[in-house]
Amino acid sequence: MVRLIASDDPAKAGAVREVHLRKRFHMSATDLAAKSGLTPPKANAVRQWCGIDGDAQCCRVFQHGSMKFPSYSDHALTKMKKVVEDHGIDAIWAAHKGKAAKPVPEVRAA
Repeated sequence: MVRLIASDDPAKAGAVREVHLRKRFHMSATDLAAKSGLTPPKANAVRQWCGIDGDAQCCRVFQHGSMKFPSYSDHALTKMKKVVEDHGIDAIWAAHKGKAAKPVPEVRAA
């Protein structure tokens, strides 16, 4: 007997086979930024903030030879919009910029 379930369905199954991964993960990082209404750098900050690149429901990396193409699902877009709505892009961007800032070396008088 074969029973079809959604990939995120919590029902127990002996095996789950995902079909049409390209249809599920159909957005590039640039597409995701455009659809979320953010610039690519700010969209990257939001993705890092909520861990989208490490979430199997949101991101999948397709590889062709030595080239890798991260692709994102509609779940990633929904998650990004919710995070921006809850925390605000200014707070996320400030935290991202603060994390990326390099410490200034201390200059000592001789």
